[in-house]
Amino acid sequence: MGPRRNGIEVIDLSAGRSAEHTPGFIREAASRAMDDGMTHQTPSRVTAEFLTSCAQRLKRENGLAVDPETQILAT
Repeated sequence: MGPRRNGIEVIDLSAGRSAEHTPGFIREAASRAMDDGMTHQTPSRVTAEFLTSCAQRLKRENGLAVDPETQILAT
């Protein structure tokens, strides 16, 4: 039995939804990023801002205090 059948909420990220429009705030952020020159592949270690955001979310939602520089790996 899958998790959904057991009442566990699952967010399916396996396929896009071509019939849905991208929300405006995402389009605006993407446009700003491109205007700011963020048009290249990110470093393999990602950005410090992303790692810090992950650490903040883990603290806020899970009560976990982690060091974004040494305890988070984005793959």
